[in-house]
Amino acid sequence: MKKIIALAGALALMAGSAIVLGGTVAQAQAQMPCAPYKEVVDGLKRNHDELPAGLGDAGDGMALLLFRTPSGSTWTLVIVRPDGVACMVADGQSWSDIVVGDPA
Repeated sequence: MKKIIALAGALALMAGSAIVLGGTVAQAQAQMPCAPYKEVVDGLKRNHDELPAGLGDAGDGMALLLFRTPSGSTWTLVIVRPDGVACMVADGQSWSDIVVGDPA
């Protein structure tokens, strides 16, 4: 969570609760630090050495992206809206990839 707040400050954005616990996407985005996609990507790379590592279709023209360090020591989930604005949804430490179908 500190990473999201720090990055939001670095981008001169509002800081707020960044973990989505319920409600609609619009409600969640109103509470998340958001910025143009390129600014978010550049900030995650520059400040945390995180790079895109996964992508999913979030519906309504939105995409969900996973950024993580090469070692997986930190990660950030970002939702990208059709207008090119990216909002940080959650972040954490110790990302581990799993093989699809393997029990977690």
